[in-house]
This record gives sequence, structure tokens and C-alpha cells, in this order.
Amino acid sequence: IVSCVGCIETFVNQLFQSYTNMNCYDQLRLAGKIETLYNLKSRTVDWRSNPYQMFQKIIGIRNWLIHFKDEDLGLISSGGKWIKDDVNFPPKKDPYIIFAKDNCQKYYNETRKIIIDLSEMMNIDEYMYKWVKDEKFDYFLIG
Repeated sequence: IVSCVGCIETFVNQLFQSYTNMNCYDQLRLAGKIETLYNLKSRTVDWRSNPYQMFQKIIGIRNWLIHFKDEDLGLISSGGKWIKDDVNFPPKKDPYIIFAKDNCQKYYNETRKIIIDLSEMMNIDEYMYKWVKDEKFDYFLIG
């Protein structure tokens, strides 16, 4: 998740540096940067459909991981089930679902689609982003 967001932001920043005359883009949030690139091409972002709908989900998960909040925690029994009682509640985001292999592959693929979409919108030569089209998902576990 963090790598997906980092990849998108790095690519978007590179687009600003290489293909625009803007130098104040650093103050914008990532979604604002994408919106600005679209506006520069007289286009609008469709945030309600993929890959940009998934982008918003990825940002939400990244924020959940990076910006700790007590109410986002849950307690798991030795059997791997969420404990639900007067004190313990399941977390708002279930890591078993968020980090399932299929979901991770979706985040990865939609990240690639965003980079391809932005590249095509900015009329970048395909050889500059061909690596994104050829890249393959590989799932691995840490810990």
C-alpha cells in the first residue's frame, strides 16, 4: 500500500517537473496534483470509476496504516477471531480483508493503470512507461 502511493506520488511529481512549468505543486495533496494535471490538459478525473476510485481506497488504507488511531485497533483471540465484548470491538478496517492476496493484486494493478493513464494523458512516449505495462505482480509475506 505504502509503495503503491509512493510510486504514484513520485511519478506525478516527475510529471510536474518534466512536463509543466509549475513549481508550487508540492503544497498540493496527491489527489489535487492528479486533478491539476488533468486540468492542465482540459480534462476531468473520474473519481467514481477505476483506477481512480481504487486510488481513493488505497489512500484511505495508507492513511490508516501511517496515522495511528486507537479506535482502529481490535483484539484477536488465539483462534484468530476478533473479540467482541463491552470493551473490544473489531477494527474499522479488517487487515485480513485489506491485505488478502487478491486485494493486494488489485491495488497493484490499479496503481499501474494510474501511471499508464497519466502517461497517456500527458502524451509521454510509450518507451518511458513501458516498464509499467510489462511489470508483474508478486505477492510476498514479511514476518
